[in-house]
Amino acid sequence: MRDKEKFVNACYTSEFKGYMKKPKGDVIFRMTLNEDGDVKDIQTLENSFNNQRLENCLKYIVKGTRFDRAGVTMETFVEYPFVFKGSEQ
Repeated sequence: MRDKEKFVNACYTSEFKGYMKKPKGDVIFRMTLNEDGDVKDIQTLENSFNNQRLENCLKYIVKGTRFDRAGVTMETFVEYPFVFKGSEQ
């Protein structure tokens, strides 16, 4: 996911543009990956921002990501947190 960092930051920055102090929080997903590393399903476990647009933006990025093969011939389940530290401006 490191190669998607600029897109993730763009989701966050776009959603909280104009805020004097950007909020901190996290969005945690549980993904089902097929044997090729493609995201088959994604569920939100936590969205401390309670912000659907941010969640949808992050889901869009995750769904388009191919992960390394797990080396197994069945689905793999992965939990992945997006943690935002916020800012004080």
